[in-house]
Amino acid sequence: MNQNIKEIQGKNGRLYYYDKNQNCILDTKGNKIYVKEKLENIKTQNLRLYLDDLFDDFS
Repeated sequence: MNQNIKEIQGKNGRLYYYDKNQNCILDTKGNKIYVKEKLENIKTQNLRLYLDDLFDDFS
């Protein structure tokens, strides 16, 4: 996997991919959300919940 892409597993088990270069998050279905802030400083537990909530509307 590309060094600039970080895999994050949500609390619900879904996988998300954070692309640091493009400042976006993708899910396994191909949905993409662009973010303005860097996510490296967010606690992993909070990020997992946040991503589940963000991508819930795409289900």
